[in-house]
Amino acid sequence: TSLQDDVKQLSQDPQLMLTAGRQALDSIMRILDGTHQPEAIGHDRLTRMAALIETSLPHRDALLVAAINPDTTRDDLTTITEQPHDPAAVKLIFTSLTTCFEGRTPVNQERADRAYNLFDQLTAAVGPTPHLSASRAYLAWAARDPDQASSYMVQALTLDRTNNLAALIALALSKNINPTDD
Repeated sequence: TSLQDDVKQLSQDPQLMLTAGRQALDSIMRILDGTHQPEAIGHDRLTRMAALIETSLPHRDALLVAAINPDTTRDDLTTITEQPHDPAAVKLIFTSLTTCFEGRTPVNQERADRAYNLFDQLTAAVGPTPHLSASRAYLAWAARDPDQASSYMVQALTLDRTNNLAALIALALSKNINPTDD
């Protein structure tokens, strides 16, 4: 299947979105925990995972939260993706981002590398996309790699000049706003 086919299917079938989302979350958690390699996931599943990230901001955000917060559980990700307006989901996202930004929980480089590897596999399967590129930019920014963050941010904005996450990274980089080391 192609990315466009999967995006269309997911957009039209809420049950498929739910089932595919749960499968993707299981894979994401195993990959980030180091018990599974993204290379072991078939092309069709990688394409479906990329389609989820492109069509569902909660799925994109869940992947980013899991990448920067090693205490995130599978249940946390389910809450973020299936009940994104639930106070628990909002609190988890806010707390994860805040503790990362304030330097209280620096990004675990091994976990970040696993997330980068997953992004590499997703991009190899479907090509660069706005949300994959913006997610990579955010993760690079959170890991204090402004050159990588800038590169992926430019790629995301080239693909979609309205991508809010990429615009946020552009603003942070232009104002030299970085996670603190305190």
